[in-house]
Amino acid sequence: LIEAVVVVFIFKIFFNAGGMFFSLLLLLLMISTLYGLGILVAGLTIGLKQWWVISEAVSTLVTIITPIAYPLAILPLFLQKIALFLPTTYGVMGIRHFLLGEHLTLSIHTIFLRIAIMLIIWIFFGLMIFLIMDRYGRKKGVLSLY
Repeated sequence: LIEAVVVVFIFKIFFNAGGMFFSLLLLLLMISTLYGLGILVAGLTIGLKQWWVISEAVSTLVTIITPIAYPLAILPLFLQKIALFLPTTYGVMGIRHFLLGEHLTLSIHTIFLRIAIMLIIWIFFGLMIFLIMDRYGRKKGVLSLY
């Protein structure tokens, strides 16, 4: 509540309450897609002893590349291209559009479609890596080491 008061009265940023439903829908899709990334990282930790390194690297990469604190255009071109493979990029862009009225370079239909496609790909890829690493861990007997 305090943050909302500061944002509205000090920074003069007003939210479009009408965009709340679509923002929440986009947030749900984005978080569901990130489960695939979480499953992938969980799978990689089975076979690697330094599991926290992977988790921290992925977390840092997603945090830096996702345009939360700054626009995507500020990033170097190669990072902009990597950002297009993260659901958080599209989620943040769409939520900003719905709540703040920010102009989009993509249509909102394209954003929803890309996140939906990423949902399928990330979950599938995450499960595949997890199953491969699970078999590896069972075969090598490394699961008991954790």
